[in-house]
Amino acid sequence: MGDEISADEKAEIGASLILLAPPKQTKEVVRDVKVLAGDGLLIEKKIMKALLMYAKEQTVQVTLPGSSCNSLVTEHGDLGSGRFLCPRSHRSYSLDLYTHAVDDVRPVKPDDGEGGSVELEQWRAAVEDSLTAYMGQNFPKGAVSIFAPASKKSQ
Repeated sequence: MGDEISADEKAEIGASLILLAPPKQTKEVVRDVKVLAGDGLLIEKKIMKALLMYAKEQTVQVTLPGSSCNSLVTEHGDLGSGRFLCPRSHRSYSLDLYTHAVDDVRPVKPDDGEGGSVELEQWRAAVEDSLTAYMGQNFPKGAVSIFAPASKKSQ
């Protein structure tokens, strides 16, 4: 019968369902997608890609060890290879896309590279401090991350 759905189509459909998951329910949705679409390498790759997109689109909050403020997972802080930047503490970290747990935290300095702009750091910190105070007063469970991209001339 020509109505069969290919493994790739099942994986794509499953990954798109993950992007629709309610907050804090991605584990349950992933489990259900694996039941429906199968549990192979193809679906796992699509799931990981969808979880990365979900974390950045939903600006997931994470807490780095020793930090009093949460950091946001965003496209602007994505350093590639599963690492993200916390501009406030000048640290990078790897993120478990299933649990949103932080691991392998490393220092990084504003250096006109992955650490952001040296020239803009003073302004970045001032804006972040002001917005953090505002958030604390009006949205106690909110978080702020301000990124200062590296200048184009140094790249």
